[in-house]
Amino acid sequence: MEVILFMNIGQSAFTSCNVAVMGVEVRVDSNLGWLPEQRMFGMWETSLDLDLSTSVTLVRTSDSPRWKLAKAGLRVEVGSSRVTRVSNPYFSAALFAAEIHRQQTGVFQLHAAGLNLPGGAVLLTGGSGAGKTITALRLCAEETVAYAGADRCQIGLREGKLALLGHWRNTRLRSSSALMLAHREAIRRRWSQDVLDWLGTVESGWDAKRTVSINDLGLAPLVDAAPISAIYDLRVLPPGSPLAVKPMLPRDAVYALAASLGDLTSGFLMVLDDDGRPLMPAFHDAFPGPSDQRTALAAAAHRIPRFRLRGGPDEVCRYLIARHGA
Repeated sequence: MEVILFMNIGQSAFTSCNVAVMGVEVRVDSNLGWLPEQRMFGMWETSLDLDLSTSVTLVRTSDSPRWKLAKAGLRVEVGSSRVTRVSNPYFSAALFAAEIHRQQTGVFQLHAAGLNLPGGAVLLTGGSGAGKTITALRLCAEETVAYAGADRCQIGLREGKLALLGHWRNTRLRSSSALMLAHREAIRRRWSQDVLDWLGTVESGWDAKRTVSINDLGLAPLVDAAPISAIYDLRVLPPGSPLAVKPMLPRDAVYALAASLGDLTSGFLMVLDDDGRPLMPAFHDAFPGPSDQRTALAAAAHRIPRFRLRGGPDEVCRYLIARHGA
């Protein structure tokens, strides 16, 4: 599949490069005068060996910004948006090309934490700030818990069941979350000196972020696939808040899963140029292959128990450990 991006900027000769994005080799051809660098995609390194390749071609047009299907794949038209190295389409175009190619083979990413416990794999969904990362990293202090992702995970169907697939090699750590976790000795002793040194420089920078290797956090990764036994819509409340667990209707579970898929499928494609105008409009799934795969995922999710889980951080972790046998 080829993704073609048309842009209205100055002329220059075509140059090419290859970048690895989410297990997909993406060829980028561009006449914009510069190309993306592999380090831009550090957050998107996966353990999955998908053996997939695709391409992205960036050229020019004076058309208004829009996505549309072309004979070669997807055509992305960006009108008069001004593009610089700070606001550029390379990251989103390459990421989107890889994502659609993965979806066509049945591999999706989800805005959720994914963990494999002895009693079965679990998904922790919820919006930004729900507590997914803190809960995931706390649970991974248990020797029997395998990590798939703290804020995003990869899912697909295995023998008709919804399953976690492999793990992300890196995660984005907020200093606020890291400082709270570092007070727990069982977690802190797993972290590399590099991470601890970074924490020593950000105590006053509450919103600092850093991409960190899971090896530097001492996390045991999920190596293969693990069938998902339960899905939790999570909200971590202030310490000491009582635990509340309420079953969700199957219909609500499917809607929530669809929303979690949509968070990433469209969200990373909204890019603004230096003048605050859309550089690439948000994408809405139009390919028959991924649409069919999504329908199958929704049907599989319908059969998985799903709960709304609310409570303080200790209460939430104790509940998940007790229920799923960590």
